Formats: sequence, structure tokens, C-alpha cells
Amino acid sequence: MAQVQSFLDSCTIDPSELRFTVNLLSGEEAGIPREWTQFLFRRFNNTYGTAKEKTLGSALEYSWSIPESDVANQVDFLGSLGSLPTHQHGMQPLCVTAHRVIKLIDCKSGVPWPHQDPSSYSHFQVSGYGEALGRSVVYTRISDRSSMNLFLNFPFEPGDPELPIAVKSVQDKLPFSMSKSHWKYWKLTKAGDKYLGRKMTSPLGV
Repeated sequence: MAQVQSFLDSCTIDPSELRFTVNLLSGEEAGIPREWTQFLFRRFNNTYGTAKEKTLGSALEYSWSIPESDVANQVDFLGSLGSLPTHQHGMQPLCVTAHRVIKLIDCKSGVPWPHQDPSSYSHFQVSGYGEALGRSVVYTRISDRSSMNLFLNFPFEPGDPELPIAVKSVQDKLPFSMSKSHWKYWKLTKAGDKYLGRKMTSPLGV
């Protein structure tokens, strides 16, 4: 966590308030027992109110916003459950999440890069998870297998010599390697009403 905080301190500015949730998957077709889901659904619904719902393939995801003061207790409760059911596609059936919006800066000068606001890209959404062009996000999932995901927006054209420099400055501060295969260049269509994403080679090389 100290290395993650070093990345946030060195490469970002104006982070949003952390937003925490508890996420629960249901779906017998996906290998999650109904009784297990019902027990947890009642527990979280009684504590945090009506859940938000989202369809994820053959499963249904329930999500509850929780205050930061409850995070440690919910993580302890998750650990007390022991082994969690195995989802057929490897998704975590129960997790606590932390979500924070960030703005990337030049790690050397401390100056924010331009166009780091969704309004610069007509608030274009790139997925059903609320990810938008111009908005970088750090997303952490705490479960029996925890993970940290980054959705980073670098405001440079492919081939711009500043792009690999900027990406490397971020990579140098991260405690893990960024993916070499999940890079896209988003370009406004001729009609000017949306953006199309095209795969591109990692600025860090193969």
C-alpha cells in the first residue's frame, strides 16, 4: 500500500473522495448457491438499504455504498466466511471495493496534463462501468483474491514522443507492471457524435 500511495503522491493531483461499496454476485447458473446469496443479500440490504443492480453475463451483481468507517468490519466479515463459492468465469462473488477518481500530472514538474475532464470529450462513456474519456480511476477489489485496476487517460496522440515518457514516469512509480495489451487510442468519428477505440501497441514497447 505504501507503493500505491507513492504513485498517488507523485503522479496524481486532486483525488476525489474514496467511494466504498460491497458487491455481491448471484446466479446459480454461474455456480453461486442461491442460499448463500440470499443470506448475504438480506444482511447487506438490512444494513445499507436497497441495492443497486447490474447484469453481468449470467449473473446479477448487487452493490451497496458503505461508509469508510464500516470498511474494516466488512473486510473482517468477508474473511470470516472462509472459501467463497467459485464463479464459473473466475469473478469474485463477494468483495469490498474502493473507487477514486484522479488527475494525472507530469511526475517531474508536478503540472497536470491537459484535457483531464470528461467535458473535453463530450462525456463519452467507454464502458458500462461508468468509465469516461478524460477521467482516470483507481479501483481496488478486496476479496479472497484482491486486485487493483487502473483506468488511465493519457492526453497524447499515438506517435507523440511525450507519450512513452509520460507512461514510463507513471510505471516507475507503480508496484506492478501495467498491461502491455490493454491500450486503446480513442478518436472522434467524422460525424463528431462519438469516439471509436482502436487497439494500439503499448507505449512501453512489447
